[in-house]
Amino acid sequence: MSEIIKTIKLLKRSYKQPIIFHILHSHLSFIISKDKRFVLYDYYDDWTKLLILSASDLKFSVYNLEKKIINFLVENRNTKYFDELILFKLKIILYYILNTQQKSTNMFILFELMNNYVDTSEETDYYIFSCVSKHVMCNIFGIKLFKFVQKDAINIFLEKCLKNNSNFLLKSRILPAYIDSNIIPVSFIDFNSDDSLLNLKIFESLCLYAKFTANPSNFKEIIPSSPEFIEIFSLFISKEISDQSTEIKEYNFKEYNLNECLLNNNSLIPFLKNLYNKTEDKDKFISDLKGFIDSVLL
Repeated sequence: MSEIIKTIKLLKRSYKQPIIFHILHSHLSFIISKDKRFVLYDYYDDWTKLLILSASDLKFSVYNLEKKIINFLVENRNTKYFDELILFKLKIILYYILNTQQKSTNMFILFELMNNYVDTSEETDYYIFSCVSKHVMCNIFGIKLFKFVQKDAINIFLEKCLKNNSNFLLKSRILPAYIDSNIIPVSFIDFNSDDSLLNLKIFESLCLYAKFTANPSNFKEIIPSSPEFIEIFSLFISKEISDQSTEIKEYNFKEYNLNECLLNNNSLIPFLKNLYNKTEDKDKFISDLKGFIDSVLL
């Protein structure tokens, strides 16, 4: 439990650093999953409980906690300046909603986020757009929900998104929400990028929309008409992007090796040294270690 508390304290100090926060949140999820003695109600602060639920696989909603979320969102909906505490709590709410099973998502919370908390920050918008898109996609894939946000409310929100000067990454997050609507989606006509990872996310979102939209003609309205875009997009959907870098003018793709994204763990050698110093039968320890290394090399 001490490691859970320590990680939560670090999370509370790192909310301004999205990458660090997300890494710590993932670590919190990991240690909760490994703690067989973990009990949610060992923690008395409601916001700490929400943070834990946002990182755990306890797939249930807690009425009293969700009521607290709604009260918080209603109280702060007209706030012009969000202080650090409000922003931290808002981030906890968004992580909690994204981690909740879709069939159990509280529609009042989602509706409040859609209508009153867009434009708080790009990071907040990203998560809100993700929540809305997941909700809409449930209908596409036949996932049964206890309640839906009314389609008229979704359409009003989508119309509002058209007026936002969102970057292309944010547009890619909200694009799936237009699949079930007659509204012409956010535009990618001016899109060009040599960022391979951004291109991948944009093209994945465009493919998803193109495959499932009930209005295929709308797709032509939102994509660039340049030969370069058509060529690289055709390669992408036919899965002909090569293992090596594929570049067509301003569009660049590169197959990512996920192993290159891993951080080296430099704690192993000190750990083994400590274990060696503490063991009584050092010869056996060395023999076992050599045997393990030999089995790996073979």
